[in-house]
Order: sequence, then C-alpha cells, then structure tokens
Amino acid sequence: ILDINLLYPLLGKAKAFYSLYSESSNNINDLKESLKCYDLAVKLIEKVRDYLSKESKYTLTKNVKNTFDKTIKISLELYKTTKDIKYLGTAFEYAEKSKSAILLSSIRDVDAIKFGDIPETLQKVEKEINGKIRAYDKLVYDEKNSENPDSVKINLWESKLFDLNREHESLILKFEKEHKQYYSLKYDKNVISAKTIQEKLNKNKALIEYTVSDSLLFIFVITSEKFTALELPIDSTFFRNIEEFRKLLKNVSIKNLNEDFRDYSIISYHLYKDLIKPIQNLITAKDLIIIPDGILGYLPFEALISKLPDIKKVDYRNLIYLIKNYPISYSYSATLLFKDFKTKTTGNEVLAFAPTYEITDKTEKNQLLVLNKQCCTLAPIKNAKTEINNINEIFDGKYLQDLDATELNFKTNANNFDILHFAMHTIINDENPMYSKMVFTLDNDCIEDGFLNTYEIYNLDLNARLVVLSACNTGFGKLSKGEGIMSLARGFLYSGVQSIIMTLWEIEDKSGAEIMTKFYNNLKEENSIDNALRKAKLDYIESALPLRAHPYFWAAYIDIGNPAPLYKNSLVNPIMLSVIILIIITILAVWYYRKNHM
Repeated sequence: ILDINLLYPLLGKAKAFYSLYSESSNNINDLKESLKCYDLAVKLIEKVRDYLSKESKYTLTKNVKNTFDKTIKISLELYKTTKDIKYLGTAFEYAEKSKSAILLSSIRDVDAIKFGDIPETLQKVEKEINGKIRAYDKLVYDEKNSENPDSVKINLWESKLFDLNREHESLILKFEKEHKQYYSLKYDKNVISAKTIQEKLNKNKALIEYTVSDSLLFIFVITSEKFTALELPIDSTFFRNIEEFRKLLKNVSIKNLNEDFRDYSIISYHLYKDLIKPIQNLITAKDLIIIPDGILGYLPFEALISKLPDIKKVDYRNLIYLIKNYPISYSYSATLLFKDFKTKTTGNEVLAFAPTYEITDKTEKNQLLVLNKQCCTLAPIKNAKTEINNINEIFDGKYLQDLDATELNFKTNANNFDILHFAMHTIINDENPMYSKMVFTLDNDCIEDGFLNTYEIYNLDLNARLVVLSACNTGFGKLSKGEGIMSLARGFLYSGVQSIIMTLWEIEDKSGAEIMTKFYNNLKEENSIDNALRKAKLDYIESALPLRAHPYFWAAYIDIGNPAPLYKNSLVNPIMLSVIILIIITILAVWYYRKNHM
C-alpha cells in the first residue's frame, strides 16, 4: 500500500507499544513489536519516496527524520536488553538509511540506466529528454527571477516541462517493465552492513558514523576488529557550541585576539569531549573516516583540540588539533563510500582552471544581471594562477587560465582527465541549491554563459577520480534535514567522481595556494588523498606564524569520498633496482666461472 496516510497509524502503533513497554509491562515483546511497526513505517517511506517529485522527496525526508532516529533508539535499546548483536546491526542500518537517501537513490537511478541492460539508443533518448528538462527548468527559473517576468513565456515553458516530464516518466515506466535488471538496480533499498564494512576496512582505519536527534547523539564505531555504538544525551548547549565554533572558524579578528583564542579553545575542546573523547580508546592510531549528520556536516573535525592550552597566550600553531593525531576523511554515507564507482584512468593527469574576473565591454548583460542579483563582486583571486602553475610543475596536464579558463573549455575537456582542479569563485544559492554556480571567465565564451550550475554538474558523466574545488564555500550549502548539506560537491559525486576536496567557507587564497601545492606534492609521492591533505595542512601549521596558524587559513579544505591513493609509482625504487642488478651480475659471474673452470 503506497498511501502515505498509512504512516500515521503505523507510527501511532509503534509509539503505543513503546509506551506500554517503558511505562508498565517491561515485556521485551512489546519493544520488539514497536520496532516491527517502525520498520514497516520506514519501508513505506522508502516506497512512497520513489514516486514523488524531487521537491516532495526532500519535504518527506525532512518530516520523517524523527522516525529514523526513534527506530535507531529502539534498536539500540533491544541490543542492550537482549545482547543480540543483530539489533546493533539493525540500528546501524537505520542510521545509514537516514543519510543522503535521495542522493543515493539518484545515483542508483543513473547506474540502473548505464548498467541495467538498457540499449544505448534508449540511454541516449533518456539523456536528451533529461537535458531538455534541465534547460526548460533554467528558462523558467531565470524568467521568474528577472526584473520583469513574462508570464506568457513562463506558462509556455512550464507547459513544455509538463510534456517532457510525462515523456520521461513514460520512458522510465517502459524501462521498468521491459528490463528486469534495470528495475532491480533502481529500486535496490539495501544499505551496506557493519559486517561488510569490517571486511572492507584496513586494520589501520576506523569508520565513525554520527546520527543527531533533538536530544540524543548516536555514535557508531566500526573497525576491522570491533563494532560498537554509543547513545549520548545532548541539549541546546551542544548545538550552540557548534554554531559558535563555526563563527570562530570563519573569522580572524585582530581586535579580539585574546577573547577569540579563549573562546575557540574552550568551545573546540567541549566539542571534542562530546564527539571524540567517548570513543577515544576505539580509534587510537587509526585513520578516521567520519560520516557526519545534519549540522555536523559543517564541521572540520581536524580543527577540534584534545587538550586545553594556556589561554593567556595566543598561539594557534601549538594547539593539540585532532589533525596532529589522525588523518581524516569524510563521506555522505558508508554505502556511498564503498560504492564501486566505474571510473577509469584516462591517461591524462590534471585539468586545471584559474579564470580572470575583469568586467569588460564583452561582458554580457545577462551575466551582469546574475552577479547583481546575487549582490556579488568578483574580486581577482591573486594567487589562483600561482596555485595552478605550481601544480603544473608537479603533474602533467592542461592548465587553463585567464581568457582560456572558460566553461566551454571545461565541458569540452573534463571527461579526459583523472583530476579536475578549480581555483575560482563560486556563488552559493541557498534558496535553490541547484542554481549554486562555479564562475569561469565570462568574456571569452560564445556558447556557454560562464556559470557552471550545480544542476549542470549533475548532468555530466565524468571519468575523473578526484575533483579539487579550491574555491570558496564549495562544501557549504543549505542544510536539508535528513539529507545533508546541499553543496556543489554533491553534484560531482552524482556525476561519477569518487573523491572530492572541497571547502567549508571562504578561503584565503595565499594559504590556499600553499596548501594545495603541498597537497599535490604529497599526492605525487603515492600518499592516500587524506594523508596527502593532512601532511599539507601540518606543514602549513608548522611553518606559519602563531596567528596565521588559525584554522581559518587551513581547515576549510576537507576530503570527502574514497581517500585511496590515485597513483602508484610503477618504477622500481632506485636502491632496490641497484640491488637487483648486483644480484643478477653476481649470479651471471658465478655461472660464467663455473662454466669455464669445471
């Protein structure tokens, strides 16, 4: 039954069984019945969500987040009461289902079309229809946001959209009826199990997954040897600390040095005690994979401190940051992290962009309108060209700057490179995250408008294994409850990229160029992505002045996705090669001696 109204009696019944258990009976069967009803509710939510529009999916997900939180709580309560490990696994399964479910479903839709026995001709038709839908969406959006919206145009384009959506729905229905493999891939609701994660994790790694409700913090910790979960009470102080920490991270004030240093140290340490200290004994000497939830997605955990300093002396360089003990990477969910992305090595290393933002006579009126609408002034990024020129000395590739750094050149070349690097401005649209945009050079592109919107990124099919968004706020965006942060970075994950370096606030371009140069050097030396970024940050902190070691200058960059090394040197180590040659020469000499003297 797909009637969403069925959800309310199911949740009411689940709540009634839980009240019966907790207030009077203490009968474990009542608790099990409560979980059974919550499980039915989750299955109904998943089925209904498949048939909703994108906007309705987000609304539903936001409204049912509390259902997943309660299901996790009851599963953990059953685990504590029965000591049955299956309930711990069930709790983790619901934690996974509560994260980025719409993103995961969208990626599975794409995979179903690619790998679900759909003929290439029909794949092409589906892509063309989708492209038209995106184009008319943009026309409607732009017209509605223009100075004098034309209702005739809007009505015409909305009518076209209606017809295209019906055509797309009809084609998808045909896929579902005629292609069983497509259907099974598209409607796969399974999430990765804790047991599977344990099998996939190296001994030196620990996965930490958080779920945040209004009054409880759930922490799941998985290593190859152990799987456990904690349930901790939280209150308004916890959320207030997160907001204050974010403000302190993004601002460096000369006027209030002592006060800001004291506040940063105290709040950072309090968050460390809430988020990391309870599991400290489980993660010692491990590389951390952190899967945040809700507002935690705005935090760079590596900037938390594990020890309070002498707050009378302002010294950001010598704080005991978490990064000094752990390499840290992030993911939207464990299921997405361990997904097999079908990327392939292109043979070309880096495609990089550093645009110019000089407004000239060639700048089109509609481009200026976009900038004015966003109250946006595109100041030159002084060190952007330095950044990509430094990378050019480390990796081969195509490095486009100034007038060559156009959106058209990106779309023409993007599919042929392993790494995509962007040193540019972004414009964040919190009202409609699909219209957040990366800004290329505006004056030298006769086909594209110079604004790469998030919805356009979703429409790409990329081979890149790493995207580096060395631009402001690329990991920032509107927080959608139950789904996560609606950032530009999500679009690249959807388009097939397995790992992304993104930024959580407006970066300072001088320190950014320095960190990025060191990151690529480390990457070239066969480091994993998380280790390469960590070493670059630690080098920066160590060499910076005490004030410029403030996390504002280095902590904005985070790695989300698969942190595995991109390159492994196929050449034998020179010392090892010398030893091998010497051994071969010795063997040949012995053979020659024996042949001639025996």
